Parts: sequence; structure tokens; C-alpha cells
Amino acid sequence: MPDELEGLGPGQTSYLASCVADGTATPEEARRLLTEFVRQARAGRVSERMIGHLCDCIAAYLTGRRTLIPSPEAVRKRASGMAIESLDKAFGLVRPTRGRPSNDPDDERIAATEVLTQLLGGATLEVASESVSERRREAGSPLSSDTQVADAWAKHKVDALTLLRLSRTDPQSPGWSEAELTRLREIYADTKSEVPGALIAGAILPGERQRKGRSDTPENSDNKAP
Repeated sequence: MPDELEGLGPGQTSYLASCVADGTATPEEARRLLTEFVRQARAGRVSERMIGHLCDCIAAYLTGRRTLIPSPEAVRKRASGMAIESLDKAFGLVRPTRGRPSNDPDDERIAATEVLTQLLGGATLEVASESVSERRREAGSPLSSDTQVADAWAKHKVDALTLLRLSRTDPQSPGWSEAELTRLREIYADTKSEVPGALIAGAILPGERQRKGRSDTPENSDNKAP
């Protein structure tokens, strides 16, 4: 476990602990929470929320049972009991339930659009997914792990472009710069679809504008990909 691993914020810690408590946390999320405990312990500052989470998990192991609180995502309408046979299950490293319901497709499209915005700024897919998932965890969004965000991008990358282009039809929004158009063509070069195909061909939706000028060339734009 690398010492330099970046820690979780209070909001992220509380959110992941609540997911373990209601039985919807993924093993990856439960492991991140334990990693955060180690980080805090080594720094000599363990938060009250983390102490409470650890106490609940250890108590569940000692009693052999956990009461799963009602899920904020309506997986369960009422509290229910769950047998706990191991420490792995107590800490959520093994899922006690089937986990979260399927993600909302509209939420997946929004996450994919957020990834596309990061990619336009020159980020790699890995960095873009991590950045988007971190912000969504801080906001308490159910679609917030790196894997979920990357999967949303893979499923809805064309929808993301459609949504982003529609947002550019707002008179208050900036037009497309030459650098952005170049970057979009790179991102969608291997995508066989009418939408990116039209963009690559230079088609602009009604209301869309293309920015002109020396500062908007790929060499001078702030959006130039590294």
C-alpha cells in the first residue's frame, strides 16, 4: 500500500461508510475506506466518522450479524438483518447483498459528458475518469467509482458528444475552437456514428458557432492536448 496514496475527504469517507452500512458498497470502495483508515492512523489523526465505521464493522463480526439500514437508493425499504460470517464480509470486502441497482442511463450520459469535457482539455481517459468520479463522490452521486464512470463513457460516448454539442447552441456558450474540433476528431476517430462523422466532416448544428482567430489555433489554444 503506497504511503503517498491520496486520502479521502470527509464527505467521501462518510459516503463510503454509509454504503458499507447499507450493504451497497463495492469491494473496491470498502478497500478504499480501509486504506483511508491506515492513512489516518499513520498520520495520528483518525476521524470520528472512521472510528464509528470501524466499531460498527467489528461489532458486526463479533455478533455475527449486521442490521442493514434502509438504502438511500431504495434497494431496501426497511432495515433488515444479514448474517456476517467473516471479517471480509463485516468490512464490506465481500458483498453481503447484490449491491446497487443498475445505474440510471441518464446519469450515465451526464457522467460521460463530464468525461468528454475533461478529454477536451487534454486529459487521458484514465485521468478524466478519476477526476469525474472524485467530484461525483464528493457530491454523493451513486455513479461515482472510477470503473462506473469509465463504463459510462464506453457506453455513451456518442450521446456525450450530442449533449455537449447541444449545450453549445446556447447563445451564452462559447463556440468551438479549432483546437477543440481537432481534439474531438481525435477522440472519435474510431467511432462509426453519424454524429461524430458529421463533426469530423465539419458540420455544425443550428446555433453552434466556431470560434475564429489566432488564439484559437491548436498551437495557441489553452485546450491543446498534451
